[in-house]
Amino acid sequence: MYSITENDVECSAPAKKLLKLSEDFNTVAENEQCKADVVDITTEYFAEEEDKDNDNDLPNISVYKRQEIDVGISEFISPDCGFTGILKERISDFIVNEIDSLGKVVELTDLSLSVGSMETDLSLKAPSESDINLGEFVFPENIEADIEKLNCCVKEDEVTIGKVAFSAPTDKDARGKIHEYIRAKYPRCESTTMTDSEGRTTISVERKSSTSRKHWRTKRPQSLDTKYIIFHLYKFNHNTQECVSRIARAIHLRPKSFGFAGTKDKRGITVQRVSVHHSSMKQLQNAKLPPGVVIGNYSFSPCQLNLGDLWGNRFRVILRNCSVSDGGTFHEVVERCCDSLGTRGFINYFGMQRFGCYATATHCVGRALLQRDWNAAVDLILKSKFESRVEITKDYWWKDDVIVKDIVENRPQCVSFFDVEFNILKHLAKHGGSNALGALETLPRNQLLLYLHSYQAFIWNSVVSQRLRLTERPATAVLVGDLIRKDNTVVCVTEENYSQYSIEDVVIPLPGSEVKYPANDCFKWMLDYINRDSLDVNSLKFRNCDKPLPGSYRHIISKPKDFTWDIIKYSDPKLPLLLSDTDVIEGKVLPASIPDGNLTALRLEFSLSSSSYATMAIRELTKVDSVTLCT
Repeated sequence: MYSITENDVECSAPAKKLLKLSEDFNTVAENEQCKADVVDITTEYFAEEEDKDNDNDLPNISVYKRQEIDVGISEFISPDCGFTGILKERISDFIVNEIDSLGKVVELTDLSLSVGSMETDLSLKAPSESDINLGEFVFPENIEADIEKLNCCVKEDEVTIGKVAFSAPTDKDARGKIHEYIRAKYPRCESTTMTDSEGRTTISVERKSSTSRKHWRTKRPQSLDTKYIIFHLYKFNHNTQECVSRIARAIHLRPKSFGFAGTKDKRGITVQRVSVHHSSMKQLQNAKLPPGVVIGNYSFSPCQLNLGDLWGNRFRVILRNCSVSDGGTFHEVVERCCDSLGTRGFINYFGMQRFGCYATATHCVGRALLQRDWNAAVDLILKSKFESRVEITKDYWWKDDVIVKDIVENRPQCVSFFDVEFNILKHLAKHGGSNALGALETLPRNQLLLYLHSYQAFIWNSVVSQRLRLTERPATAVLVGDLIRKDNTVVCVTEENYSQYSIEDVVIPLPGSEVKYPANDCFKWMLDYINRDSLDVNSLKFRNCDKPLPGSYRHIISKPKDFTWDIIKYSDPKLPLLLSDTDVIEGKVLPASIPDGNLTALRLEFSLSSSSYATMAIRELTKVDSVTLCT
């Protein structure tokens, strides 16, 4: 177990509070029956200590009860009456299994390291040079021929060319494509980006050294492409990004060595694939993992997992303490609501978890980043997990140098949900409190993109709600000027063809530089929201040197697939009503429904495509907002 005591480190009161927080974190993580989240314990602890040490106390940590309207969620598709229930009353009531790009549900079934049973993950395919679009870039004359000479040498002593260098584009994404192309076409070579004293950017290519780190490839089957290890990550009440960061620290790698197809809910049990480079299965098996984290089902892959490398997710959900006030018996109402959800679907809103559960919503950080207000972005991140009544900015941490010194020095002993804040504080402590941009650049690229994409999600939610609320025609009608996406082609609805489509075909773009916009009021509303923030819809980017966010398309309506439901009667409120993957491994059996039980639960199972939210489907099913459902 991950734990530390005060005797292990000399530190002052603020850092000791974080050490106590770590102990409480382990206690809660091991106790599935604890209804409160980890942060609730920290609130109670700091509240008890508030009178004892007011001068150097860290502020209270608490979950902020953001409302759906705050992030643009307001409408329902069906006017039918719903029912009440409690979602995620127990953490084990919400189980998510990733579905890979081939449609296979990802499950944790094998914890062994039997190399003979290893297979290559067929859902991932390494790109060839023909798959990589270099855009407008063209290699200078003779450069590829020289790289080919480096690549064709069987032994290092046959190399006659030291390095091959050429001028590189200033755009980082364009350079990334060039590096990817070189890796795919010339596997014996490696490329790096170099910047000279005059600021000129070049790409240097040289032969891979035989002395490079290779121990992580030992004992792998030579018949398989073993560049990456893929494992199934089972996590209980953990955030994906922070969980991966802690696994990385346990095996002494950087988080960027890991890849995953998508982030999963924290409050729940989730299983997903993770890829890792420069590691071995033995290292992973021996890693000191956080409580509630299990890894297994190892396989090999020629390439890493990237965001979006999945079809979607399979959900198994329990709604407890269900009841209905009118409209018939509970069974009749549930049957009617489930039929409606299965046939009509739900509004494909970005769910509340996309915007975070703390005082500062992630889309607010994204807006500050797009406005290039670096100081505001740092302040928002540092105070995001603290009560809004306390003005926590980077200046707060400098009111006593001891606080920053202790927190930075004792960072490994502190809980994982401070990862982002510690990265920023560590940079500011080293380079000075005024270097906000440098502090932000220490964050993982995926973390920065999460903030930017949250802002796009907020705009999308707001525009969709306005479209469904303000149009004169029925909310589910197709409008002239709407966009339709079929077979990767986007067309505009006209007076002549609108009868050919349904609301299920309509997409609304997430704002960006590479999307087409609706030829109706939806585009006007989107411009109004973005212009209100002093931003340009075609130039949403973090820094001047970055490419603008390209944007994407998202269907207004989503439908669950393979949707099943059943009603369960039970009496013990602590009784598990679902089996997790580890329960199956341990041979546990699901308890049967008790006909005369005094409590009623609804068990749901369904699959959703990637980026669709189960909480939004359940919101439509019950006609209860997702914030109320989870309280």
